[in-house]
Amino acid sequence: MKEKENNKNNKISEKTEYLDRENIDKKLKKERESLFSNIFINDEVILQKKIIFYKLLAVSTAIINLFFSNYFKSFLIVQAILISYLLFNLFLIFTIYSISFRKIEKYTIYIDTIIISIIITMRGGIRSDFYLGYILILQYLTLLPNKGSINLTIFYIILIYAISCILSEKTININWGRFIIRITFLIVSYFILSFIIKIIKSYNSIQYYAFNKLLRDSLTGVYNRNLFEELFSEQHVQSKTQVYILVDIDNMKEINDKYGHLAGDETLKTLGGIFLNNLRKSDICIRYGGDEFLIILNNISVYNCYKLMKRIIKIIENITLTIDNNNFNFSISCGISQIPEKITYKEAIKYVDEKLYKAKKEGKNKIIYN
Repeated sequence: MKEKENNKNNKISEKTEYLDRENIDKKLKKERESLFSNIFINDEVILQKKIIFYKLLAVSTAIINLFFSNYFKSFLIVQAILISYLLFNLFLIFTIYSISFRKIEKYTIYIDTIIISIIITMRGGIRSDFYLGYILILQYLTLLPNKGSINLTIFYIILIYAISCILSEKTININWGRFIIRITFLIVSYFILSFIIKIIKSYNSIQYYAFNKLLRDSLTGVYNRNLFEELFSEQHVQSKTQVYILVDIDNMKEINDKYGHLAGDETLKTLGGIFLNNLRKSDICIRYGGDEFLIILNNISVYNCYKLMKRIIKIIENITLTIDNNNFNFSISCGISQIPEKITYKEAIKYVDEKLYKAKKEGKNKIIYN
């Protein structure tokens, strides 16, 4: 009887242990998928998009509120300003990847402050609740890396808010007590937000360091094979415009034999640096083998990849490396292939490997693409 009970308990514990392992595997799979889905994303662009989206939400709420208020006819100019500001932010979100966005972006904080201040002037100065719009500005100010510009902008906000209140009242004798309370509230809000962001960034820095330590190749600076095996290997290709580039250094054995392994290391390091400087932030470059590099690109045509590699080959042709007073050059061969949907990334390697093999067979320093 006791034996049966023991066997039953053992089976239960085995089952529980199996379920625990199953749950852990599921959690790890979810974490891998989450990391995989975000690996191509440019965090800076996402942050900018979110900021603009929140501004659009706030302005839309203000427009709707004003439209249904009893003062709608009295403040048609305010409504026109808000609508113009809404259209301006819509323009920004549609041009976020363009050069024009980068030119305008550095001035958006000042434009936002001026728009809010004009509305405050028209809506009662110190009595207007639109001063809460400054909090929105402070919230994304805390995300900026340059603390000097942030502190400068706070003084700018205080000054322009004071001018708005004075212009609205048409006298310098405004309610300075209320003004000081509001400004104090804004500054304290900024420092609280700044402190929270600082804590988040410190945690992110630790995660980023651990991620790079585990998944980056220390010699070349690009990702290592672990990234491919952990994140990409068993995942299925979802994009219709995904391209693989497989790159191999020509005559690497000869470089090592003739000039030593330090020359080989220098060649790998140089090539890794060229890739990091010439690829987009969303492109994934992996040191796939000893002298093989795999590049995974989304939202790009095969022909544009060919042009990219032609430019990189041109850069390499103009580079001369020196080891122990010995000058030498190197070249690369590469295969480029668009990857069919629904197959795994591991299976996709054979498509691009065939192109690389053909490039090496045709005399090296070649690009073969389909």
